[in-house]
Amino acid sequence: MEGDKLAYYYKKVGTFSNSKKLKLNNYKPSWDGSCGRPESCTECPGFITTKSRFMLQRSSQTNPATIVAFYPVSSKGFDAYKCGNLNLGSFYQALATSYTLKVLAPRPFNVRSLVLDTCSNSLRIDRDLYSILSSGGLCHSQTAFDGVINNSTIGGVVTTSTANVIAANRILAPLKIPLVGAFSTSSVLNDKYKYPYVARTISSDLQETQAIADVLQHNNWTYVTVIYSKEVYGKSGYENFKSQAGKNGICIAVSLPVQVQGSSDDIKNALSQLSTETGANVVILITLNPEQILKGAKDLGIINQYLWIGTETWGTNTLDSNLADDVKGSITVAMRNTMVTGFNNYLKSLRYNNRDNIPDDWFEEFYQQVHKCQLPMASVVYSQFKVCNLSEQLTDEKLQMNNYIIYTTIAATYSIANAIQSTKNARCATKTNFKDCFYDDSNKEDLFKRLLETKWSGWTDEPGFDLNFNEDRYWDVGYDIYNYVEENGLHVYKKVGSTIGENAGSLSPILTYKPASFMSQCPVGNDCTCTDIVTKQPSAVQQTNKEEKNVEGPRNYYWYKYIQLENTAKHYTWPIWAIAVCVPTCIGLFIGLFLFCFFLCAYPVRGGTTVLGFMMIFGILCIYAVNFAFFLKASNLTCGIRRFLMGVVYAIVFAALLVKSVDNWRFIDIEYSVRKYSGLTSASSLFAIAIGLVCVQVIIPVEWLILVHPTASLLSETELHDWWWCDPVDKYDYSLALSMLFVMFLVLLTTIFSGMAWDSESNYYESRWICVGCISTAGCFLVWMIVSTNAGPEYRDPAVALGNFFNATALLICLPIRKLLLLCKFKRDDEKENEIDEDTYAHMDHGIIIIYVNINYLNTSS
Repeated sequence: MEGDKLAYYYKKVGTFSNSKKLKLNNYKPSWDGSCGRPESCTECPGFITTKSRFMLQRSSQTNPATIVAFYPVSSKGFDAYKCGNLNLGSFYQALATSYTLKVLAPRPFNVRSLVLDTCSNSLRIDRDLYSILSSGGLCHSQTAFDGVINNSTIGGVVTTSTANVIAANRILAPLKIPLVGAFSTSSVLNDKYKYPYVARTISSDLQETQAIADVLQHNNWTYVTVIYSKEVYGKSGYENFKSQAGKNGICIAVSLPVQVQGSSDDIKNALSQLSTETGANVVILITLNPEQILKGAKDLGIINQYLWIGTETWGTNTLDSNLADDVKGSITVAMRNTMVTGFNNYLKSLRYNNRDNIPDDWFEEFYQQVHKCQLPMASVVYSQFKVCNLSEQLTDEKLQMNNYIIYTTIAATYSIANAIQSTKNARCATKTNFKDCFYDDSNKEDLFKRLLETKWSGWTDEPGFDLNFNEDRYWDVGYDIYNYVEENGLHVYKKVGSTIGENAGSLSPILTYKPASFMSQCPVGNDCTCTDIVTKQPSAVQQTNKEEKNVEGPRNYYWYKYIQLENTAKHYTWPIWAIAVCVPTCIGLFIGLFLFCFFLCAYPVRGGTTVLGFMMIFGILCIYAVNFAFFLKASNLTCGIRRFLMGVVYAIVFAALLVKSVDNWRFIDIEYSVRKYSGLTSASSLFAIAIGLVCVQVIIPVEWLILVHPTASLLSETELHDWWWCDPVDKYDYSLALSMLFVMFLVLLTTIFSGMAWDSESNYYESRWICVGCISTAGCFLVWMIVSTNAGPEYRDPAVALGNFFNATALLICLPIRKLLLLCKFKRDDEKENEIDEDTYAHMDHGIIIIYVNINYLNTSS
């Protein structure tokens, strides 16, 4: 679009044909959107980093095919955009990708690997992929790639977690580039419409919960309790288990959600509900931190009463020694693991002087971590260790490879390389480079199809790990089932069974360390109620919609700020809007408090409805104060404060104003008199009526809090933004608006009565200003209620906070501040009259007396 001072018009700059050919006629935009412009750093924080950002495999060909891999080689640094120390497991994954192409996989078009460090932040995947595909390089990187790496040479992408797969899919799906997740277990990725070119070399969460359901059915434990964490893993795992439980005839007696970072008191409060259902003696933990639950149960003295079953997050992890005896007999599931001896031997061949093209800073951190020694000249020095002698050798004990699942990464890399080779043999036998072969879109479609047809066996140390993809496009590697037992004085995880797909296999006897009469069934004669039973497994699309509903976005945008002390401390940072609104809110609080104290000391009238004036100012102060519950992130406390106080503080204001308005209307044509306010119309009676109206409003949130306890859910594990939401996530904002219904009724009545007394001269037309305040309140309510129930999540809390601020300020100006101005005006008038009186007395004769009558022009309102 171009234009001049008179008009804008569309100018043709090119064409796009049916054959998908774009032709531009020397079009050059006037704006610069590249990463190289000077101000780009302010828009894209974290582009500049002091650590190596990638590891590129060497190739003899000029522009070879490339498999791009994203791994969190480094952990997060002091903020979400910085890189921290080396993550050893992910570093092994990076080396596994290079090793696979060197030793195990075919290398069509001399395919090589490019490993990029995400620094445990999935936003880097979007950024780096876009930069590579659009410009062939990394934004703000001074190191250029060896050869061309862009859309014409990338044969596929490998990454790890579900969040990383989702981030990469946003960029890759339109380009039909295969994407393989090596550690992405969420069943959300089964949706072939949203993730059309995604495959996985790891089992789905559905298989994990199926393994647990099979164990329960095998032992006839049909009445159980589930504890799950209120985040993506826990919630999706619980939904999957409900589906499997319904199929296996298992009844969920109680389901207890717990906070990811909940306090010990919160955990104990949840665990105290275990005793509400007799017979449910098996407890299933689908949480990120199962040890925290076990410690809470031990503190309550109930840990030995139940048999505990844990998921992959418990697996075969070492437990706190104080818990070992108490959880003997527990059952856990863990993903099947195996070794690849060739890769272990490759790692053991690495030496200080044999780094095999690994970036120096990556290798030096790896060297220090595995050998427990320091390299004084390294970019990151592990000063807690002794100095290395540079001749250290790696051993199996130092590598501890059993702690890491590496074979899924090897399988992911192999599947892409094998698919490229298969496509080349079938459709590009005469082509010499990747670009020429995959210039045709149909070959890209065929590439992903052949990837899913990949078969590979005999490459692991143990049999039964044959790579093949199922109809949901993932390799079901299966789960092992363990029994935590004591053998020869040691606590160990004893394998009692395995499950792959629908085949549970046979289970060895499980040692529970419970009495022979132990069971987990509904007691005979009891009317046991099963909660949340789902007998039909939801489809992938349904699961996706549910997931999107639960995590439609962060509640606020901000990132955590770290301060490095002796121990790194994490500090919550308010979002920018909260800081901006907090300043005027504090000013309003200070002004309101000043007016309250001033009137308390200097207001000349103490009877009538004066007490209602002070009640109104107190309510305005509370409106300002309740904003702080919206500035802070959602929690059990802040969610409870929001639900209770929002309606109550407004009721305090408008209960007082309604009684004042009725009083003004009742005495619309009557002069002020102290005798008007006696008996049922005394100051104390009017105050009691106002308090009674407030109590009616109090009943609404109290009942709400009793029926639905105030809780908050963490809907994403990322620390980049505020993902804490008040529960229930999909109804909270609507419920908050509905809790104001009685307040809106008070506002309506106040508007009616103050409008009926519009012409009353009482207290210098006070009714008119009350009416204006009511209209302002109605406008504020309308705006923040519409925004908070219809706008995006990031606009909802700011809308409520701004509505409270403008509403309180309008009421403060229309009523107390106006009253203060009237007092000042009358004081000046009195001073002028006194000056005239003194002058008159100085000139009058003896015996003349002038009598002044002071009319009480300020009636009883405040």
